[in-house]
Amino acid sequence: MIGGGDFAKDRLIPDCIKALKEKKPIIIRNPDHTRPWQHVLEPLNGYLMLGQKLLEGKKEFAGPWNFGPDRESMVNVSRVADIIVKHWGEGRWIDSSSKDEKIKMHETTLLCLDNSKAKKLLKWSPKLSINDALKETVDWYRKSSKENADVDDLCIEQIKEYSAA
Repeated sequence: MIGGGDFAKDRLIPDCIKALKEKKPIIIRNPDHTRPWQHVLEPLNGYLMLGQKLLEGKKEFAGPWNFGPDRESMVNVSRVADIIVKHWGEGRWIDSSSKDEKIKMHETTLLCLDNSKAKKLLKWSPKLSINDALKETVDWYRKSSKENADVDDLCIEQIKEYSAA
């Protein structure tokens, strides 16, 4: 999940934003690893649609669901960093990985989700491309860092924009 408000350590988006704010290069340890990136509002939309069906008593909707991105939003870490830098307007990233580190810190190279069930049965589909999801995320961080920024208002604004789409 991506979106504004994540400040956890050792997470790609917060680490990118922190480095960009400090005018330092973004340190990337696994630039070729691919993840199912998506804005947090995407699966929330799916869960709300699913919840509505369950509230209507439609038991056939009970069970596991994947509200993941489409294949074109499953991009590697270097592409995510490139898009973030583009939307930030400046900055760069560097690859800090080495053969020894890759052996010590094993991470799965490719993660993906199959959203076909949600598309077929719920008529749900992601609304935001990876570019748009990252633009919204960068915008949130940029606006939230301004003096007197109201993060609740920023979230509500993005929810309204997403809902209108």
